[in-house]
Amino acid sequence: MMSLIIPLRTPERYDLKEPLALWLDEPVQVSDLISPEEFTCLKPDFHSTDCMKELKRLAAVRNCISESILKSEAHGHAVEFGLQDCHEYHAILLAFEERGFPSRDEISPLKLTWLASVPPRKETHGSFIWERVCTLWNIAALESFQASQMGKDKDGRKAAVKHYQNASAAMKYLLEALEGHSEKFDTIDMNKTFIKFWEKVMLAQAQIAVYDMVSTDNQKSSLLSYLAMGAVPVLNDALIHAKDPMIISNLPRHIEEWASECKSQSMLLTARAEFHQATMHRQAKEWGLELARLLQAETFLQKCMDFLKSTNRNFTKVEEVLRLVHDRKTKVKQENDTLYQEDVPDELAAIESKLMAKNDMPMPGSMTKPKILLFSK
Repeated sequence: MMSLIIPLRTPERYDLKEPLALWLDEPVQVSDLISPEEFTCLKPDFHSTDCMKELKRLAAVRNCISESILKSEAHGHAVEFGLQDCHEYHAILLAFEERGFPSRDEISPLKLTWLASVPPRKETHGSFIWERVCTLWNIAALESFQASQMGKDKDGRKAAVKHYQNASAAMKYLLEALEGHSEKFDTIDMNKTFIKFWEKVMLAQAQIAVYDMVSTDNQKSSLLSYLAMGAVPVLNDALIHAKDPMIISNLPRHIEEWASECKSQSMLLTARAEFHQATMHRQAKEWGLELARLLQAETFLQKCMDFLKSTNRNFTKVEEVLRLVHDRKTKVKQENDTLYQEDVPDELAAIESKLMAKNDMPMPGSMTKPKILLFSK
């Protein structure tokens, strides 16, 4: 089944403590002011000596992240401590933002450089919101990797659902963070349509993991059909986002590969839903409807296999399912022609879909409250 992993953004090591301490201790110059009303909010109303513990903590956690996240595909190296550090760093950044630390480049002394998730593009900014949105991206990326490492049994699929949901939610938090600020970022990772693409992909993979989990329990075909169909509109939404010209121009090879996976999975899951519907009709002794559903399943599987062949992708598993459906269809057709002689409808009712995966969870406390109390004075 589908298992796309979001590539990581890589931070360049940078010691925040010293430039922030100098910035706090320098007097505000009139020329620094963008407008007179900003005089009271241009800087926090304390000196570096009042928050040295906090500055050291901020710098230390960022350095840990820059040491664990070394490459866009180095999830395995980063996942053990990197995800925890990213949660903590996000919480610390929020605490600093709340106390007036730079939320815009023009008033910041910092030069914070991150490599895009698909190298070699780099981008440098000085605001804390820049650090926070890059961190949210990596939280989603690490969650997607953890989901991909879970087992195929029921417990493994249950854990995968959780991680994929967390990855999708992190992309939603990222969108909300961007919409709440006027800062403009250039790398394609911060393109809202690209973020929505990954949000939908992760939600769809969570739904597929739900389907896989329920499949292990030999549940009713009706439930399996609804769950399989539940991922299809989400995948189709992701495909719409993948057609964005900006994404295609920046990442032509990557987005083609990712979109191809979404398209093939959409066709495969539709075929599975049709096959489960056929099973329901067989149990109800509705032979004509069973045959109609099997014909639909066979059509989608053939389209899926043809598409995979055209994109030089592996189609072995789809071919196996197609053979199973074809054999069943042949047998049912023979029985219907010789025994039941039921009409085979040309049009079938749309299959109901149930989206069980979710991404509307509130941000966890680990991302909003630092482990160590900051600015306690």
